[in-house]
Amino acid sequence: VPLLLKLDERQIGSWKNVESALTDARKPVVAGCGKLKTLPAGGEATAQAARLGGVLASSLDALRRVRPSFERLYATLNADQRRQVDKSFENSAL
Repeated sequence: VPLLLKLDERQIGSWKNVESALTDARKPVVAGCGKLKTLPAGGEATAQAARLGGVLASSLDALRRVRPSFERLYATLNADQRRQVDKSFENSAL
């Protein structure tokens, strides 16, 4: 990302905070995925709802950990860099 966006030194510091948050956020996602193994992959709708709830909960926890540092980085970007980032999110599955 730093090379793709041509980040300056100040922005690189913000990016490092995003990387750290991503590393921390990985833990609940891995834990949530581990819980999936204990739930049936098929069967009753209630079991499927429990699986989906676990995935969504761990994903939301991860997003809550990453979003503040990402927003701080985004605030440091110039207009061209923001367009690049915005475009990458437009092309995502969000």
